[in-house]
Amino acid sequence: MNGKMDFASKIFRLLLLLCLLPAAGASPQDSPWLNYTNGDAVNALADDGAFLWIGTNGGLLQFNKATGEKIFYNKSNSGLPSNRVFVIALDDSANKLIATINGLVKFNGTMWTVYDTSNSGLPRLDVRAIAFDQARSMWLGTWGSGLVQFDGVNWTTYKYAVSGLTGSQVSAIAVDSTGNKWIGAWGGGVARFDGSDWMMYDSKNSPLPNGNIRAIAIDRDDNKWIATTAGVVKFNGTNWTIYTTANSGLPDNNINAIAIDHNQTKWIGTNNGLAKFDEAQWTVYNTANSGLPTNVITAILIDATGNQYIGTARGLAQFDGVSWKKTTTSNSGLPDGDYISAIAVDNKNQKWIGVWGGGLARFDDTNWTIYDSSNSALPDNAVSAIAVDDSLNKWIGTWGRGLARFDSTNWKIYDTANSGLPDNFVLSIAVDQRGAKWIGTWSGGLTHFDGARWTVYNTANSGLPSNAVLTIAIDSTGSKWLGTWGGGLAHFDGANWTAYNTSNSKLPSDYVRAIVIEDSLAWIGTSAGLADFDGVNWNVYNRTNSGMPANSVYALAVGHNRKKWIGTSRGLARFDTTGWKLFDIRNSSLPTNDVTALAIDGYGHRWIGTRDGLAVFQHRDPVPIYYFLSQNYPNPFSARGNLGATGTNINFRLLTPDAVTLKVFDLLGREIATLLQATLFAGEHTVRWQPDGVASGIYFYRLQVGNVVMTKKMVVLP
Repeated sequence: MNGKMDFASKIFRLLLLLCLLPAAGASPQDSPWLNYTNGDAVNALADDGAFLWIGTNGGLLQFNKATGEKIFYNKSNSGLPSNRVFVIALDDSANKLIATINGLVKFNGTMWTVYDTSNSGLPRLDVRAIAFDQARSMWLGTWGSGLVQFDGVNWTTYKYAVSGLTGSQVSAIAVDSTGNKWIGAWGGGVARFDGSDWMMYDSKNSPLPNGNIRAIAIDRDDNKWIATTAGVVKFNGTNWTIYTTANSGLPDNNINAIAIDHNQTKWIGTNNGLAKFDEAQWTVYNTANSGLPTNVITAILIDATGNQYIGTARGLAQFDGVSWKKTTTSNSGLPDGDYISAIAVDNKNQKWIGVWGGGLARFDDTNWTIYDSSNSALPDNAVSAIAVDDSLNKWIGTWGRGLARFDSTNWKIYDTANSGLPDNFVLSIAVDQRGAKWIGTWSGGLTHFDGARWTVYNTANSGLPSNAVLTIAIDSTGSKWLGTWGGGLAHFDGANWTAYNTSNSKLPSDYVRAIVIEDSLAWIGTSAGLADFDGVNWNVYNRTNSGMPANSVYALAVGHNRKKWIGTSRGLARFDTTGWKLFDIRNSSLPTNDVTALAIDGYGHRWIGTRDGLAVFQHRDPVPIYYFLSQNYPNPFSARGNLGATGTNINFRLLTPDAVTLKVFDLLGREIATLLQATLFAGEHTVRWQPDGVASGIYFYRLQVGNVVMTKKMVVLP
């Protein structure tokens, strides 16, 4: 089972000059974008006296030390090139130099200046270390392209292959009192550089326990304190002293951070607590004996008054030697994990968000509520699919632990042991017009559940071409469109199956990840491009013949004015009658180019799940889209069956429960039929009209919801 889960999880995860023109940080009202991220993991700390600057996986936090006021900066409201902040350093003018996974940025409190590979001497965007020498040159460690020096005018790059660097992934830089640069490389060890000559230290030529260097700190006596994954190392230039759990009070050998206070006491952050070492005595702080929110310590800063600020994997802790205070560092209630695997919007416009490994989040645009396996009956935190029915039941698919139903109070779990579910690995869920659930699994095929009976369709008993059903869409006729992994596309009308694959159709790939229905058109996202299919004709879109940024399509949605939104591995694409528009990390506030989930709410806002959090692209005119009336399908249609298809389906959507009347009129305005007169739940509804004794010609169907009236034309054939 573990092997199956590991392999399947990998498959599912497939399913992420000297400066730029200075850009002023945009205020939220200036930008149509919002970012919601989890910033619990603190990577970096800097102190300018009044403010603590906190770098997280969810952006940058400015924290007023006196008042506790917080200002969050991310890609949607600032000049940050990425929400993943690794290092923060202050120059002589108190400018903040911020290293991210997508470039370096300087922030003077008003203006943001970005340095990247296109406008500077940076050889790589991913910057992991910053230090200043006595001449005020800035030294930058990149992840993959070595060391960079910037003296304010010139950029100089030192690459691993042509210098004394011990590796290309530079993880730490410190400068000693004589101006020597000490450079830690992940997997390579430590190098000393005096501006001319290099000296390399690794586990082969020195007592360094291994080459995985995470941090370097230098004390008043020029002793180098080196954080490794095998303990703490002290090096005075001649002698080496190794501290591990076996010979010291260290609580763990995985060292993430080191800071030295004014008394020369060392504060050491590990994966199992915080250690204080005065070179005579060890004191360990953990969740059992202190105010630490977790034992994983990721950053440490000691300010001028001696207060310790401890960055952890669960926020910030402040310690004055006596008392502890905790500070949350996230701009949202999004749970840890940041990989958004599913998004659904209910008829109250609440967003239900699946976070891979983090559980389920509910967001009503103000408040967040988290449901996970520790505080609810959710069977597993790996949420793979979400659907909401007309009764506001949430149906949640998990990866390996079955299906959950949640009515906002009570939970009901369905798995292979207590139900007809054929597989506990649930990939997709859809709710049909009758309220029945269609559930796609990884190896058990497709299941229909009407609340009482389970019916399983698989390759052995049906026309399903593969038992791995990644996506399900239901059209206005009630037919199911099923995307499979390796078997292509299947259409099931309740009686007959039709399979489409690369051999018998123009489907671009047999690996189908997303399907959305637009009237009579099925839009199909695959691993090799996008296709639309009307039941007869195919159109294929890919990087070579369209504005698609990538051929790997993970998510699809149809929004306002029939715009198609396509989530790919290289950004978000919008396609309509005017052409293609691309949104990526370079021209928008997407936190990453890997778009993993899409949903459109009742105001037309686009909710975009990525592997680095949640983005919202707001509709410029957010009028609530309470009602929507689709074109009937098929159209034209036959009343008697001797030409074309008999009968037609009329689909409409309500955001809130309401009284609804649906009538048919002829060209003279005479009422021909009343198809519906009832109070309906919010959501999608379909009414079928089978004309009897109606002459061929043009007719109009009119939907009235309260004072709102919508009308469309249809054609009846002889």
